[in-house]
Amino acid sequence: MDIAIEAYTQKLTHTYMIAPFWDDVFPPDGGNIYVQSFGTYWVAVWQDIYHYNSPLLGSFEVILYDTGEIIFNYDYLNYTDHLKAWMASQEVNLER
Repeated sequence: MDIAIEAYTQKLTHTYMIAPFWDDVFPPDGGNIYVQSFGTYWVAVWQDIYHYNSPLLGSFEVILYDTGEIIFNYDYLNYTDHLKAWMASQEVNLER
């Protein structure tokens, strides 16, 4: 199990989590987060949100219905720039 995820989940008092994008988004760098209830469903939107210390990540939302149904919608995601930056920062030695 990934150490960061294990450490995080050990601190939880509940066993359920909804994670439409499990990573570090950072609204102070740009974008907005909106939350609204519509009676029988609830919506959270991450619009034009940035990844921590990285370029624009994208827009996505989660819809929670009172029936228990959960829908994730993704307008667009640009995760490749962050992944490229991370890979470039890693020292990988494939030689034996």
